[in-house]
Amino acid sequence: MTQTEFINLMIGKPWVNRAATVDAVDCYGLVKLYKQMVEGVELPLATGYKEGFAFDGIWRRETKRTWWQVGTWTSGAMVTYYDQSMKPMHIGICVGNQQVLHARGNEENGGKVEIHSISALSKAYKAVSFHEVING
Repeated sequence: MTQTEFINLMIGKPWVNRAATVDAVDCYGLVKLYKQMVEGVELPLATGYKEGFAFDGIWRRETKRTWWQVGTWTSGAMVTYYDQSMKPMHIGICVGNQQVLHARGNEENGGKVEIHSISALSKAYKAVSFHEVING
């Protein structure tokens, strides 16, 4: 599947905590699904993800074993956003024209898969980093 096909398939799909299907995703589920469907890369299921462990702990553990940090925006890279204390809060996928495909939401208000510019999303967070899959 091409990146454009994936975007068209997923845009507007609902945010559901701990979901990773074409019908509903959270931010991690969207990244996992993208890597599988567009790049043919099977990411391991993050330890504690389905059990509801805190996102920042899962992110820190998984980035050490599955991802390596790259310096700048790269199409297909995972982008991570951090709060004021440098705690990872949200992830998405870098897509064309300095855009990020991401699923943002919460249990109370729901949410959906959207595309925003990297600069617009960066204004909502303290810092940003980019990662590629190790041996992906």
